[in-house]
This record gives sequence, structure tokens and C-alpha cells, in this order.
Amino acid sequence: MKRKKGLAFQLDVVAGIIVILILTAVVVSNALPFTTKSRISRAEADTTALGGYVSEYKFETGSYPDTLTSLTQTKGQYGPWISKVPEDPWGNVYHYKKTDAKFVVYSLGPDKSESGSSAENGIAAGDIGFAGR
Repeated sequence: MKRKKGLAFQLDVVAGIIVILILTAVVVSNALPFTTKSRISRAEADTTALGGYVSEYKFETGSYPDTLTSLTQTKGQYGPWISKVPEDPWGNVYHYKKTDAKFVVYSLGPDKSESGSSAENGIAAGDIGFAGR
């Protein structure tokens, strides 16, 4: 009789472990879209903030910065606007393009590939960013 109780206990433990593994797999697979959404939200917030700093730079100095790194330096009596240029949520640099009248700050997004964003055309599908004047 003891032998049957021991075997039943072992089967209960194995069944419990299987249930825990299944639940873990379900939770992890459902959590991945939330991670992607939070990274996209962070990239949107970062590019909006960087766009604000670029606009402030132009307001104070009369021209757009040559690079985002220019925001970390002083120009005349103004700046620095930020201490360092952040990385996007995927570990890449934020991109910046300008003309005399417009600019874009953007991340390549989760696919990490250039989608054709430009100051003239704005943010292309697949990129995440901010277009300003």
C-alpha cells in the first residue's frame, strides 16, 4: 500500500510541474507584445524630448544643430541642452536629419532597418520619431 501512495505522490508532483511550465509558457508568450509596446512608447517619448531640445537649440542659437551630440555642448551663452544623447530601446543611436526649415529625430524601431525617414518627407513607416520645424 505504501508503494502506491509514493507513486501517486510522484505523479502529482510531475503533474504539478507540468501545469506550472504550461502556465509559465502562456505568461511569457503573452508578455512579449507588452515589452514591444513599452519600447515603442519609450522611443516615442525620447524622440519627442529630443525634438523639443532641437527646437530650443534653434530658438536660442538661430540654426538647427549639426548633430544630436551638439545638444550636449554649449554654443555661445546657451547649452548644454542635455548631458548625453540616449540610446533607443533597442540599443541603437537615434537618427537626426535636417534642412534649413525642418528636422526629424527618429529610431529605426524594432526591425532596426532604415525606412526612409527624412526632414522633407517626415517619419517613414517602420521608424519611430518626431518631425519638427
